[in-house]
Amino acid sequence: MSREILTVAVCTHNRGAALRRCLEAIAAQTRDPALFKVIVIDNASTDDTAAVVAAAQRASPALAYVHEPNLGLAKARNRALALCQTQLLAFTDDDALPHADWVETILRSFQDLPDHFAAVGGEIEPIWETERPPWLEDEMLRPMSARLGWDIVPRELLAHEWICEVNCAYRTSVLEKYHGFPESLGRSADWLVSSENYINTHMYQDGYRFYFNPSMRVAHVIPASKATRTWLKRRYFWQGVSEALCAAFDVSAGRSPSYKTEFDLPGSAREWRLLGDHNATAVELRRSLELSHSVGYLLGLKDIIHGR
Repeated sequence: MSREILTVAVCTHNRGAALRRCLEAIAAQTRDPALFKVIVIDNASTDDTAAVVAAAQRASPALAYVHEPNLGLAKARNRALALCQTQLLAFTDDDALPHADWVETILRSFQDLPDHFAAVGGEIEPIWETERPPWLEDEMLRPMSARLGWDIVPRELLAHEWICEVNCAYRTSVLEKYHGFPESLGRSADWLVSSENYINTHMYQDGYRFYFNPSMRVAHVIPASKATRTWLKRRYFWQGVSEALCAAFDVSAGRSPSYKTEFDLPGSAREWRLLGDHNATAVELRRSLELSHSVGYLLGLKDIIHGR
């Protein structure tokens, strides 16, 4: 009889070299490998991803490989959910390196939590592909899926705090209850829509809770392309679009959406110029990020931004 209680899903797209390092980190876990299984969801890759997994399978025969031809992170995560036969389902990214005690910490966290805790998330350490820019403040790392920094001790998350898909684990039964992740939302290719965890909001509204354990750690690569003011503004813009799309999805699903009624839009020519200023001071950058978010939300709300 199988003893496995956790499935680790790695959703990947055209990152063979990074995936190899991720699988090596998972193979080095301190927890008994009989207690967890690993599945790679190859999301329409055209590089050497299949060969990378085949090489890893020679050392870890229990490692499973599945090709998902329909591009989209939510599709890949739902494929993992459909295949999951364990009580718990954890997700990490192909460019992440889980610490050696990652699986151990996940299992220990759930063991101590009551059933109304739907998921556990942990801390994310950035691995810089290039030197970290001096203007990049800690709070700006969260949109890069790095350094959540909610606390230094384990605790229940507050309503405005979140877990990140690069380092999270769910009770499989709860994910199934909500039919997984909405595939009409969420990231595909290089679009920065970020709505894969839309269901977490509804879980919370229904009484489920989320737990943060800072000892549950992964390291996550931050490519040089993200360490720019331009990328960060784009990310905030698309987060605004994402929130509008989620509100519209609520309407289509027969739920009451929570729309913003006030918009912090640029109020002067100077503030409009801030949106394109690549040399803004720290104070100006913070303001331009707020404005980028609001502009994205308004355009998404008015249905000016469509899907992909």
